[in-house]
Amino acid sequence: VFAGVLATSWPTGREHALRRACTAGALATLVPGAGDCAPSAEAIDEATLQG
Repeated sequence: VFAGVLATSWPTGREHALRRACTAGALATLVPGAGDCAPSAEAIDEATLQG
């Protein structure tokens, strides 16, 4: 999850991409299992704005 979000967010800037990737990785730990643990873009945006 971290690497995917980092790669897709990289064109928006390094700091923004790292913040989104870290947030996505953290949110992924809240879902049991590895199949559907990737958070939506909306969930990442919401969590990033709260921090």
